[in-house]
Amino acid sequence: MKRLLLKVIPLEILLLFILCEIRSSTDGANVCGNSPGFECHDASKCIPLYQYCNGSSQCSDGSDEILYNKAIHDTTGISCGHRINGNSTYCYLPNQYLCDHEINCFWGEDEKNCSHTFECGYVPFANKTQY
Repeated sequence: MKRLLLKVIPLEILLLFILCEIRSSTDGANVCGNSPGFECHDASKCIPLYQYCNGSSQCSDGSDEILYNKAIHDTTGISCGHRINGNSTYCYLPNQYLCDHEINCFWGEDEKNCSHTFECGYVPFANKTQY
């Protein structure tokens, strides 16, 4: 006779999961929640970081592919480098992503010179900045 094993999920974990699902679908809330990702400027969705600045827009407003323009973006964000098909491109990354313990830029510019980072020497890829 086979025994059916049921795994009991603690009530706290179940409630936390439900609350996270409700929060992520609430209008006006941070679409990404605590998950690493890029929130489209129109707050329509959260895209995975690997899709940010990849040469193909996943946001309906195109905010994940805005090219950096120093005259326009200098005080509200940074130039975030990425590699697309072997070529360098520089997209606009809003200040809210700076020093957030998540590397959003290919070369780690968004985590450089933060209180939680240190340099490991010159390495030409995203792991240049370590925490």
